[in-house]
Amino acid sequence: MSENNYYLDQLAVAELAIGLSRVSLGGLLGTGNPASRVATHIATGGWKCDAGDEWVAELTERCKHIDTDFATAAGVIEAAKQGETETVDDGDPHGLAFKNSWGYRSAMSLRD
Repeated sequence: MSENNYYLDQLAVAELAIGLSRVSLGGLLGTGNPASRVATHIATGGWKCDAGDEWVAELTERCKHIDTDFATAAGVIEAAKQGETETVDDGDPHGLAFKNSWGYRSAMSLRD
C-alpha cells in the first residue's frame, strides 16, 4: 500500500507562498533594493527628522537582500522536491506521519 506524500504537498505550499510574496512586492524585486523606492521618497520628500533618516537607513539595510533571499528559498524548495514522489510507502515519515505532525497542521491552518 502507499500513502500520499504530505511532505511534497508542504513543499508546494511553501513554493506558492514564496511566489505570492514575490508578486506582492511587484516591481520592487529585480530592481536592486526593494526599499529604495520608499526610502528615496522619504529621504527627499522634505522629511526633517533625524529619526526618520535613521529609519530609512535601517530599512534600506534590512531589505537589500530580499530578492536574493527569495531566489535562495525557491532554490532550497526545488532541491528538496528532487527525488520526492507523489506517494510513499505506508509508514514513511513523509506520509501520514508527516500530515499528523504539528508543523504540517500549523502550515495548513495558515493556508486557509
